[in-house]
Amino acid sequence: MTFHRFSSGITLSVHLRGIQKVFFSTHIDGHHAILVRDFIHSALYAPNHGYFSKRSGPVGVMESSIKFNRLEGRKAYLRYLEKIYKQSEISWFTPVELFKPWYAYGIAEAIMRTANLSVPLQIYEIGGGSGTCAKGIMDYVMLNAPSRVYNNMTYMWVSYVFLLFMFVALVRTIGLYAILMNRVLDYGELVLCSPSVN
Repeated sequence: MTFHRFSSGITLSVHLRGIQKVFFSTHIDGHHAILVRDFIHSALYAPNHGYFSKRSGPVGVMESSIKFNRLEGRKAYLRYLEKIYKQSEISWFTPVELFKPWYAYGIAEAIMRTANLSVPLQIYEIGGGSGTCAKGIMDYVMLNAPSRVYNNMTYMWVSYVFLLFMFVALVRTIGLYAILMNRVLDYGELVLCSPSVN
């Protein structure tokens, strides 16, 4: 096992019968190492081979929650899913969308049980998509935590997706403000803060 240092990061390599296997850095073009963030960006967004460019249509946003209490069992649920996929012509819905708001509420409950709520709560979400998870988590904290927790919390959303700008308009309508920062992963960070935080 050998370490190779590059100006852009560290590569850990293992040599097996003359074949080099690279674990912590990925080669896209030739034999030079690239940063993991650059590999992820390319794998997801590159026009020629990116997942979101070629392999998948749009990720769906559901207008309303599924009324599970009106579905009679698994077969009814699967029929309902088939119907909404056909109507929307969407490639797929994330679990956050399919089980909203309950999926985000579960995440929020886990956060509240494990976080030290005596200090301001900071939540980081990588790849926030349409903002459904962020909204669900913030709603749950607002409804179930002491008001000081919600009023002092910061929700940081790290994403390259340009839907962030559309989300800013939604954020403003629910009484929060947003700041776009270019720090984390060099691709942008949306910081959501409650009105009392400057």
